[in-house]
Amino acid sequence: MKQSNGRRGLVKQVKNPLVFFTLAILIIESIFGLVIGLSDIGATLKFVTICLMAFLFLVVIGSVTYITVKYPTHLYEHTIPLPDIDNIREHPKLVLTNGTSYPLIKNVTTIGRAQESDIILVDRHVSKHHASVELEEGDYRIRDISQNGVFLNDRKIPTNQPIKLSDGDLIRIGYTELRYAKKENSLQ
Repeated sequence: MKQSNGRRGLVKQVKNPLVFFTLAILIIESIFGLVIGLSDIGATLKFVTICLMAFLFLVVIGSVTYITVKYPTHLYEHTIPLPDIDNIREHPKLVLTNGTSYPLIKNVTTIGRAQESDIILVDRHVSKHHASVELEEGDYRIRDISQNGVFLNDRKIPTNQPIKLSDGDLIRIGYTELRYAKKENSLQ
């Protein structure tokens, strides 16, 4: 349940940007309409001003609609199911040199630059879909699924061939290094 911080303005209540911008333009047009209506300018100038306001209204609505369709917010509002926290320490993991660890909780863990990867590496030398770590016969194996190469203990592994990982193995993908830790204390 969401908790409110007590602020209840127009922006907080209107969740759809199209509705918000429509209301904003209508308020602006009303103000300009009053100013134009109270002024002593000619009918032609009033007509041109109203046409310009209508054009501005359509441009804003069109822009907001384009942004809403091209970048829908629901794509960014996803949740990732969390693993069983009690057993997380028992899982083998991949650990970056900065200490960030990624527990291997799935049968296949994907590694790459793509947002849909399980482990996202921000390295321009990493492919979108670079490698995968797969659970096979009780052991984890790394597979190079790219054309750029994966190095295991400074040796390039063959493309698309799973290679068994051992505790403490060093994996290099692009310029990023990860250490395979089979046990909780193996890297300490």
